[in-house]
Amino acid sequence: WLKALVTQPCATHGGLMADSQDYNILKDEEKEHKDKLFVAATRGSLGHCPLLNFLALKVFSHAGNNIEALVMQHAGDGCEEYAEKSFAVLPPWQTREPIELVEMEDAHDLVDQERALDRINAIWKPIVPTGVLLWLVMMGSGLLGGFLTECKDGTPLYLYSILFVTAIYQVYQIDLLTRYASRTTFEQRSMCKMIMSLTGLDDYYVLTAFAMLDLLGKFSRALFVGQAFHCDDEYNSTFRKSFETSSLAFLSPIIAWLSIGGVALITFVLGPILLQGIIMLHSKRKVEAAVFVTMDKRMGSGDSMGLHVVVKDFVAVANWACLNPIAKIFDLASLPAMLEDEEDYKRVWDRLLMRCILTLVNVMPDTICQMWLQSRFLGLAFELLSLPAKAKIIFSVTLSMMTAAKSALAMFQLNRTVSVAVGGIIAICMLDPMVRIVGAFVCESHVVNLLDLECAPI
Repeated sequence: WLKALVTQPCATHGGLMADSQDYNILKDEEKEHKDKLFVAATRGSLGHCPLLNFLALKVFSHAGNNIEALVMQHAGDGCEEYAEKSFAVLPPWQTREPIELVEMEDAHDLVDQERALDRINAIWKPIVPTGVLLWLVMMGSGLLGGFLTECKDGTPLYLYSILFVTAIYQVYQIDLLTRYASRTTFEQRSMCKMIMSLTGLDDYYVLTAFAMLDLLGKFSRALFVGQAFHCDDEYNSTFRKSFETSSLAFLSPIIAWLSIGGVALITFVLGPILLQGIIMLHSKRKVEAAVFVTMDKRMGSGDSMGLHVVVKDFVAVANWACLNPIAKIFDLASLPAMLEDEEDYKRVWDRLLMRCILTLVNVMPDTICQMWLQSRFLGLAFELLSLPAKAKIIFSVTLSMMTAAKSALAMFQLNRTVSVAVGGIIAICMLDPMVRIVGAFVCESHVVNLLDLECAPI
């Protein structure tokens, strides 16, 4: 069942797997084997409860793209031609030392294990410090810049010079880690081949551009939190009245006490700092426990390096650190080399879960909530803001919307029921800021009561 769960398209899905032609033509003994495979592969994460196993089939049922084809695309076949190739984001401005090709996972003798450990350290060790630096600069300069902002004119342009310098450092780190990754194989699969096979919105250079846009989005959202606190007194009464005249009037006392600055700060702390930080620390601990803590036992024992068990957590840490292209490489590496037994399908299952969780945690409490607040802020402060200030807010919302739209598209392209549900939630939530921005220019009060589908009478 797990094979069908992660490989069959939703278009053929009617019931659990009743309309899956590929599943129906299996021989009886094959069907029995797949039933056992599903139970074995899900028991560890879902427990022995039959209800949970049933819900897993319902919620995480197949909806799509061909996982088997994706696995075969990045299999070890044809990797020989990439043995001498490497990939870099930035053009070489000076002669670079050649990087040797290293197998990161299937290293069994002591010499290969030492080389693999060096390569793991070369890629893993810079990720968390890079993320900490990027987050501190973005949050610190953004919040401070918000308090330095003139309420009427918006953020001064010179503050974006900080972002420019930070983005240069971000791209430099992506380039450095990419060069190491491109000279690495994972379970005998070339990561250089994975990088060069990416196309469309997943093209490696496009991913790097989106990583910079994501950084800009984080900076602009931090700016908004500081600006919302700084300029709170000038429009807090309008913010409260917009709730009093809507279906959410019962929230007016809470809104009056928090103000829009308090709401912005709470969503900013809960989303980018708390939730994303907790997932990062949890994933970091799992990687270090699985690889580095047990390394003394593995060295010279003939075992693999153990990274395949936690490679999805490697993805979570790189994603938090704003190193999206690196996260993408290891996301592909988290797929098994072949789909043969329950452990292989379990890896596909875990990859799907992690991608959906990361998307929800990254987009909903951070990007979506801040878009809601920024678009509402535009209406509340419309009369006070100059035209450039309005343009900056709309630009910030647009950046966040691009990030959210790409995340929703990625979920739809995964084409599983759970991922399509996540993508649908994000897409629906994007409608709110669109309507509010239009309402700011159309409504006489510049505020829309979305639940009532009318301009706020304030």
